[in-house]
Order: sequence, then structure tokens, then C-alpha cells
Amino acid sequence: MNVKKVITDYRLWLALSLVIFSFTIFIIWENKTKEYEFLSPCISYVDKKDLLVNFSPLAKKLTNKYSNNKKIFVSLYFEYLPTGANFSLNRDEKLWPASLIKIPFSMVAMKKIEKGELSLSQLLTIEEDFRDSDYGSLYLLPVGSKISVENLLREALINSDNTAYLTLINQTNNKEIEEAFSHLGLEAEFYHILETFEKDGSADISMTTKQYSVFFRSLYNSTYLSPYYSNLFLDILSDADCIFLCPSIPSNIKVAHKFGIHEEKKIFADSGLFYVPNRPYMLTVIIRNDGDVSDSQIQRVFDDISKTIFDYVYYLE
Repeated sequence: MNVKKVITDYRLWLALSLVIFSFTIFIIWENKTKEYEFLSPCISYVDKKDLLVNFSPLAKKLTNKYSNNKKIFVSLYFEYLPTGANFSLNRDEKLWPASLIKIPFSMVAMKKIEKGELSLSQLLTIEEDFRDSDYGSLYLLPVGSKISVENLLREALINSDNTAYLTLINQTNNKEIEEAFSHLGLEAEFYHILETFEKDGSADISMTTKQYSVFFRSLYNSTYLSPYYSNLFLDILSDADCIFLCPSIPSNIKVAHKFGIHEEKKIFADSGLFYVPNRPYMLTVIIRNDGDVSDSQIQRVFDDISKTIFDYVYYLE
């Protein structure tokens, strides 16, 4: 018996079987979709019990608890991704997003990698103008140090390192950033940022929690970056420090998120995607400390909001 021939024949048979199986599944899915041509395609692959639409009890509970708090101002936007059902609290209030703003600008850098204009292995130089000691540790490196684009992305997104972030965005230009904001329907916000930057040397990057959530929705649906680079971006974010919204989430649930802190403006923020099996959702929460509230109390508010939402999504039947 020719063993090599048997193995080769088996592999061919297995490959052919997989092709036939995949084609059969596609035909079944396509026929089912055609059968209900006016309905959402998701009914073909999402279990009916996971097509949640009623979040009114959840919205009411959180609104009653946090809408009139005199010491802390809470703004949040929640969206259940399988159906698009959503609710918000103080959704029209524009707030400083702190380091959450690193997301869209880092997306522009990733877009340049996708286009081949940068590479993950490319080395960039730490310059004096980019060293920032407010957050992160790369500022401790000597001027002239070289770090790969991939490591700069990881430092900026995971550890919120300002030096890494400034080094990265120096590789982008206003036109590229404008195109990204325009693609996401936030062109007016970009021009406002640019205008305030030109006036006084600093930018007003205030946005609502709903506006900010656009970035994570784009990553989830791969509308700006390709599937490969959207997935890579979110994979990096899944390694971010577990603070604010994450500690109250079970450790087996993947979370891709970005936190932000601005001590001077007393802003605490967190935004991300929560990959509850078959029930993923997006959540952005920005809290402004309007009173003499301790950091531990702020964390308890994040914990309460996050756990309340998770429990509702996970256990609702």
C-alpha cells in the first residue's frame, strides 16, 4: 500500500468535503435570506432569544440613579450590537474624553499601515517635542531612542502613553484625520478640533458619549479599517489595563476598551466592546467629578453601571 498516496487522497477528500459543506451552508443561508427579503439578515444566524430590543427597564434604573447626582455628572451610551437597540444618559452633553481621543487618531495611523505607508516593524524616533510625562513611561527614554510602530501603538492604546501617542500622530496629517472623521460622520467635530487648535495652540476635543461610540462601532463592523487591521486594533485594546468598566465583568468575558483620565478637568472615561457570548454590546461612560468625590467612589460608580448592564444583558431571557 502506498501510504503517501492514501494520505494525499484523504486530504483531498477532506478538503472537498469542507468545500461542499461550506457551499451547502451558504445556499441554505442565501435561500433563507431570500425567503424573508424585507427582514434583517441577522435573523438567519442569531438565535431569537438573543435578539434583545427592550432595554427600557435598564435605562430607567440607571437614569433614576444617576441623572440628578449633584456630585458627579454621568454620561453614558449603550448599544446592543445584534439589534442596534440603545439608550443613553445625558447624551447631548459634550465632555472632554481625555485619552479616549487616542482611539481615532491611532486608527488613522493604523490606516497608514494598512495602505503600506507605515509598517508595524518600522522604527520611529522619540523626539524631545514628543516627550510627555503626564501619562506613561516612554518619556524616560533618551531622545533619539527608536521604537517600532507596533510597540508605540501598544503603549498608546494599552498603557495610554502620551509620548507613544504623540510620536505616532506625528506620522499623520490633517487631511488623513479629516478623511477619517468624515468617513465616520464626524467631519464637523474634526473642524472644531482643528479650529480651536489653530486659535490657541490647544484643541477642544469635547464630544458626546454617543459620538465617541462611533469609533468602536466602526472597528466592530470594520467600516474604516479592513477586517484584518480592525481585528488587530481591537486585539491590542483587549490587553488594556482592567480599570473602570472592566473589574466588574467576569474574567472569561473579552473586553476591548480604552480608558481615559484627565485630573485637571476631573474627567474619568472608559469605552469599549464587551464580548458577551452571542450578546455583544458597546458601552461608553464618561464621569465628571463635580464634587469632592474620591477616586474609589468614582470607581464604585463605574462598577455599578458596568455590572448592572452586564447582568441585564447576560441574564435576560
